[in-house]
Amino acid sequence: MKVDNLTRNLLKPLINNSTSDYIFKYSEDLPRAEYYASRFKKYCKLAGVKTIRFHDLRHSHASLLIASGEDRFTLSKRLGHSSTTFTETIYGHLFPDKQNSITSLLEETFKKDFKKSVQFCAISSEKNRKTGQKKRHQER
Repeated sequence: MKVDNLTRNLLKPLINNSTSDYIFKYSEDLPRAEYYASRFKKYCKLAGVKTIRFHDLRHSHASLLIASGEDRFTLSKRLGHSSTTFTETIYGHLFPDKQNSITSLLEETFKKDFKKSVQFCAISSEKNRKTGQKKRHQER
């Protein structure tokens, strides 16, 4: 997963000591996941913020991306999920309801073109009325 430069600099010590693409991984020569989790818990307390599980940072990251308007496909790829269906199973409730935005889009479009639509309908009605009069007149 690509990360921004700030995050990369903060994680640089871990990245430089890593022998793979993963920052947090199991290895006999590196601290285990519990080490990072316990330090994270300690720093949450020191900062005076609610203590959450270390893994919850992943969920916070995904939630932030969704709130920023990221699409399901990109989010799914970033999180390493096998499919967008899997991503939707976990995070689907966080995606905004597209029905509201579609309705708003249609309403705005109609407002912009309302006068044109009314004029078009009036012209069409007038043409149909005149055409009907001509036909009736020719039938006589």
